[in-house]
Amino acid sequence: MPIPEAGEYSEKTKKGIDHQLDFGDPIVTHQSHTSKYRSVPIGDPFIVFCFKYRPLSVLPALDIAPSPLRPAQRTTESTVIDLTSDGDESETDSKELEALKARIQIIEGKWKRREGASKYRKKIKLEPVKTENLLDSLLI
Repeated sequence: MPIPEAGEYSEKTKKGIDHQLDFGDPIVTHQSHTSKYRSVPIGDPFIVFCFKYRPLSVLPALDIAPSPLRPAQRTTESTVIDLTSDGDESETDSKELEALKARIQIIEGKWKRREGASKYRKKIKLEPVKTENLLDSLLI
């Protein structure tokens, strides 16, 4: 039986999954040899293991199994190296410097957007907990 593809599951779906089984077609087997050992029980078992199974696609959503590896995304920027240079490295250095400055501006823009978004978040008012009245009501 092939393992189903991993998908996204909502909380309702995860909570509603029951364990199920189904009987397949009968398979005729022939016993090849008999066992040459026997076990003798000695008292109560020390440990009993109970295995409870869920679909493999649900286990990553519950943080039980690791998520499937996704292929690394390629960056949209590509680095071009000019091999036809006549030994003048100042031009390539200035191009590299300009590319780095542009990258810094992009990162600074992201930071400014994050800081701006935090200004508009709802602020929670914290009030001190009064324990005096609570203790008086318990002692009565």
